[in-house]
Amino acid sequence: MNLARVGWILVSLGVIALLLAMLELLRPPEVNMFWTAFFDAGHVPLFGILSLALLRLSFALWPQLHRILHYALAFVAAMSVGVAVEALQFFGPRDAELSDIVRNACGSAAMLLAACAHDPVLQLRRRRRALALALAVVVFLAPCVPVVSIALAYRARDAAFPRLADFESRWELRFVRAYQAQLERTTPPAGWARPAATRVGRVTFLRARYPGLALVEPAPDWSAYDRLVFAAYSGLQTPVQLVVRIHDIHHDNRYSDRFNRTISIAPGANRIVVPLADVRAAPRGREMDLTRIRQLAIFAVQPPEPFSLYFDDFRLESD
Repeated sequence: MNLARVGWILVSLGVIALLLAMLELLRPPEVNMFWTAFFDAGHVPLFGILSLALLRLSFALWPQLHRILHYALAFVAAMSVGVAVEALQFFGPRDAELSDIVRNACGSAAMLLAACAHDPVLQLRRRRRALALALAVVVFLAPCVPVVSIALAYRARDAAFPRLADFESRWELRFVRAYQAQLERTTPPAGWARPAATRVGRVTFLRARYPGLALVEPAPDWSAYDRLVFAAYSGLQTPVQLVVRIHDIHHDNRYSDRFNRTISIAPGANRIVVPLADVRAAPRGREMDLTRIRQLAIFAVQPPEPFSLYFDDFRLESD
């Protein structure tokens, strides 16, 4: 084995070790939808580079192999590493995800296709080279679409502020979710005059422990406002009790470390007002950080039977 081959083997092994360390040690600066999507998409270039290192290692270790077999070995080895990493995460604190394996495959396939197109030994014809490069670009960029999508949703969310949700735009569905409940964007029910509204949210609270609606990662800085308001409509014959819950990014999952208030939704139209001074003072032993609000939730507590309510026009107001 000549010195050049030994050098390529050592360099390849060093790159592989560095990439595996990055995969294990890198963490997002903040746990939110954008950084989660960004780091998920990071599997694509990481496994693309890993595949190139494995390809170079295969060239150095087994120069006698047919050229195409090197690419096949690099892809199989990269996928084996990806499956092994996800299997280890299954037993650790991080979640094992099949989607990560798919992103790994996209990154590996994209980089190997690009390398194959430029391989001087294979000498692909121009049409095949162009096809390989086009496919490599599509496969590489496809897993990155969610990052762009969520970034655009954040931009729309911030532009709409201090409106938090009114169910008029599809981007809101990124941030409005139903838990143990069913959410539907629909027209206002007969009897509820909503002159400016073409869509409202219909929430069906199921028989569960805490069915409800949540605004996840609303625009976080509420400090310049005095109250949260929203509209609700009930077609029921009797009032129903709901809980409004608000917490900030520092929330430690204790009941006493957030804002909790029981409200009554009467038959017909309701306008609910929550003073933000009460929200600020709610956590025991500290103040709510109104510059970093993380979630607003509205839920029922163990309803005996399913029921539906309509919601609209979640917004912040100031005096």
